[in-house]
Amino acid sequence: MKLTAFEEYVPRKILDRGKRYFEENHILGMVEVSPQHFVAEIMGSNHYTIQINLNGEGEIVHSACDCPYDWGDYCKHQVAAFYALREKIGTLSAPEKNKKVKNTKKKEDIETILSRLSKAELLSLAVQLVKGNPEIAKRIEYMYATTEDEVASSKELINSYIRQYKRSGFIAWRDVDHALEGANIVLEKARQKAVEGHAEEAVLLCIAILSVVVRMLQYSDDSGGSVGSVINESIKITQEAVRQNIESMDAKQKNHLYTVVMKEAMHKRYDGWGEWSNDLLRVCIPFCADAGIRKKFEKQLNTRLNGLDMTSWSAKYELERIKLIQLELWEYHDGEEKALKFIYENIAYSPFREKAILHLLENEKYTEVVSLCKEGISLNKDYAGLVLQWKKYLLQAYKGLGDIPKQRELMLDFIYRNYFQYYLELKELYTKEEWPTVQQDILHTLEKKTYPISIYVEILKEEKLNDKLLAYCRRYPSAIQELYPYLLEDYAADVNKIFKTFIEAEAAEANERKKYKKVCKIIKDYKKIGGNRNTALFIEELKQTFKNRPAFLDELGKIG
Repeated sequence: MKLTAFEEYVPRKILDRGKRYFEENHILGMVEVSPQHFVAEIMGSNHYTIQINLNGEGEIVHSACDCPYDWGDYCKHQVAAFYALREKIGTLSAPEKNKKVKNTKKKEDIETILSRLSKAELLSLAVQLVKGNPEIAKRIEYMYATTEDEVASSKELINSYIRQYKRSGFIAWRDVDHALEGANIVLEKARQKAVEGHAEEAVLLCIAILSVVVRMLQYSDDSGGSVGSVINESIKITQEAVRQNIESMDAKQKNHLYTVVMKEAMHKRYDGWGEWSNDLLRVCIPFCADAGIRKKFEKQLNTRLNGLDMTSWSAKYELERIKLIQLELWEYHDGEEKALKFIYENIAYSPFREKAILHLLENEKYTEVVSLCKEGISLNKDYAGLVLQWKKYLLQAYKGLGDIPKQRELMLDFIYRNYFQYYLELKELYTKEEWPTVQQDILHTLEKKTYPISIYVEILKEEKLNDKLLAYCRRYPSAIQELYPYLLEDYAADVNKIFKTFIEAEAAEANERKKYKKVCKIIKDYKKIGGNRNTALFIEELKQTFKNRPAFLDELGKIG
């Protein structure tokens, strides 16, 4: 990916956010720590470090950021750093541009430089930085100033950012990350409190975040998932703080935190967001070592179960989620035997059936697995996904039992459902003498289907049945783009003819420049097999055929 044209490889939303970070001077600094290896520091919702490696051609060969974003190849922080690096390299003098970017002297890292400064110098530097950046000032004031009511000040900080970016009662997607800055600052503090063992403070800060941020979903465009990420992280820190510190809490703390978390979990703001409410209920499980708390918790779960409207399409799902929380309670406090008893009492629900099956497989009780799977297939016959799930477990049981005929039967079923891996497994269950007949039957069955499924082509490729591959391409000419490498050696003339026929058909259907470009891309692929001369002659034929389509002629003229 060229640094000069990285925009072509980054989704528009991420590109816009990264460019805004760059333009708003979120990049704190960038150094070349070794030839072609750059490290940038950026201040976003947290402090992050970006690594960028270039090659001699100015291409980005590696880039990484230590932020938690994992929904794509590049985050907004990397994009901001790309802009900064491009600007940095662009300021080099002409002679320098013709060389590889290089530092003859190794630069010191920022920690080494700061470690030499006196307390007075550090204070002076901090004051200068704060004066030039009100956002940093706000962060420092919140993170380190003393306050009598930390929760109230946290909510005010969160709301101050939200108010700043709310327009006519709504926060647009491009402003959501900025509106969450306050929440992320509080989240950082909560994380720090949890690490230091201050569980109560960490939990209260996370609940403060949730009490505000969950409501944001009602007036924000969260198509980027940022609001949901803050909610998930808040619940995660809450759970970790409780589980890691439960043994050191006294009874008063446990009761207080249980009440706080339960109150949040049952709040009406979670209507329509039941999974987050359930996650908060799970946070309460460690508190249930106390008999009084457990009694209240179980009563709350039963109240929730009894309040379900079973005429609703989502009620069955919610019922299963609550029963899984009950199971987690049994597992956490009562041991495997009682938990298993609860599982079998609720075996009609698919998550519980799966848990029972997995336990039986682990203990090699394959006959019982067969029974549970067959029962599940019968009960869930209207749910293809569940039927497939039970059949996969059933296959594991038959393998454990060494039942070859049953394995063959199931694998054939999977093959006709387009699962290629089972074709290879099935092949292992036959002798070399037996297999050709089985293979022929499979292909014959697949060929009778009205519409082809991908496993058919995969089998032909695996078995090197090139004559059938050629017939397939004649029937479905577009397939030649993918399959020509398998056919070229033995059927060069046929491949050439099918490719040209396909291109001509695509050209005839095209009626706008975008489609003409697509046709020309196919022609470039054809050039790899047709050669320069044949391709040039073919292009001339196309120009004559479609001489009344100037846009197409223009695109054809661009093919080198």
